[in-house]
Amino acid sequence: MTLHVGSPKSGTTYLQTTLWNNKDRLSEAGVLLPGRRKREHDVLAFAVRGDRRARPTARRLLEEIRDWPGPVLVSSEWLCVPSDRQLGRFLAQLGEVDVDVVFTARRFAASVPAAWSQALKSGHAAELEDFIRDMDYGDAQWSWRTIDPAVALQGWRRHLPAERIHVVTVPRPGAPREELWHRFAAACRVPGAEAFPGDGVKSNESLTAEGARLLQLLGPELRSALQVDDVKQPFARWWIRQYFSRDLVLPHPGHPIGLAGPELELLRERSERTVTHLGDAGYDVVGELADLLDVTVDERAVRPRDVDDAALLGITTTVIPQMLARLATEHEAVKEQRARARRQRRQLRRAAAGTGPAPAGQRARERARPERWTEPGGGRTPRWLRGTRRRLGPVKRRVLHGADALGRRLGGRHPR
Repeated sequence: MTLHVGSPKSGTTYLQTTLWNNKDRLSEAGVLLPGRRKREHDVLAFAVRGDRRARPTARRLLEEIRDWPGPVLVSSEWLCVPSDRQLGRFLAQLGEVDVDVVFTARRFAASVPAAWSQALKSGHAAELEDFIRDMDYGDAQWSWRTIDPAVALQGWRRHLPAERIHVVTVPRPGAPREELWHRFAAACRVPGAEAFPGDGVKSNESLTAEGARLLQLLGPELRSALQVDDVKQPFARWWIRQYFSRDLVLPHPGHPIGLAGPELELLRERSERTVTHLGDAGYDVVGELADLLDVTVDERAVRPRDVDDAALLGITTTVIPQMLARLATEHEAVKEQRARARRQRRQLRRAAAGTGPAPAGQRARERARPERWTEPGGGRTPRWLRGTRRRLGPVKRRVLHGADALGRRLGGRHPR
């Protein structure tokens, strides 16, 4: 069994999309990609970390893994987050399965700004230099614990021999995009990977400097307005991370995120220590460790704090009309739903009073399925009325009283 355990922002979306687009090819080659969709592998990682809500999915995946007679491949960048104890318990659940771990490592000059970009998409507003300084103590998802292979692989090294831990280096800028896939497939021993089509493969792109600056300014206000930290608002974060950041801000053109001299020096020193550690640890390296030492920055890069107001205005003049268009579309959809509900309520009241036909949808279902339930007195209650009574609940109690009166006139009794 091969576990691809990280790191975030190292081409994982590209690699995982390639795997899932070729799930049938993998199965034909005898390799299991367990589950029905990519998200389930992340849910498995959450279960390893102790999330009880993820346990049913995790149990199903583990049963599928244990029942498969051949190689298995699981990919989630969040499998580098669990503690030593959690990893040990997870490996024990796998039983006698032989496990190899694959970690895709990207040069820090690229992965750290990308990680900061992801934090901004959740509505946080730290400056880039503060984010880098606090990565030793930061959020579990966006810290050296997940970005730096020298730290992220320590827990796995306590449970597995070094030769079963593979570090795949992300090629430096300018290399063909397929090179990362070829390195990854070699580490995971994916059969026939060269023939896997790359059509429809997605990447999780980072924000531009302009987009990052806008989210720095608006993120906290958006979190407050949407009550993101309220446990009763579980989907509020989606509006910032997916709709505002990805759908609206991300497509807007701009400059790459730039780094200043002190920040680059810090990342250079960290890269050198990491490369030395990986060489001494004896891990299997696919690619070149020198790929991790590169700290060059795109000559077009701009530090987000240096973005001028005109650039921010350019984004907002594009984003605000799109938001208003979405609001108008949602408003029209709600109006239509309310109008449909009013029509159905009128039809239900007329039908309950015996002065009108059942709603069209109920009549169609009535014709499709024969009546089977008979009241004690021999009369029959239409199936559409029974189904309606079950769904409407106390809010439509007035309609239910009318239905009860109708039932009494028919000589039967309508059970609730």
